[in-house]
Amino acid sequence: MKSSENQDQDNDVKALLNRLQGPLIRYALQLPAISSRARDVVQDTFLQLCSENRASLNGPPGAVAFTVCRNRALDVRRRKVA
Repeated sequence: MKSSENQDQDNDVKALLNRLQGPLIRYALQLPAISSRARDVVQDTFLQLCSENRASLNGPPGAVAFTVCRNRALDVRRRKVA
């Protein structure tokens, strides 16, 4: 059974997903060389956020989500170029 803290974190991530999935996909689609992988990048973003401890996030969750998405997109682009 999940602890109350883990349940709260899951609920926070779900709320963030509902609020930011569309904007993150639109953002990822605008990044060069990854448009075909934009949905994958956003999915990876939320998987990474789910695995992080909420206390370890530096900044508001929405801003962190966009930063993680951008970094993940850059990783995908680097692999595509290399």
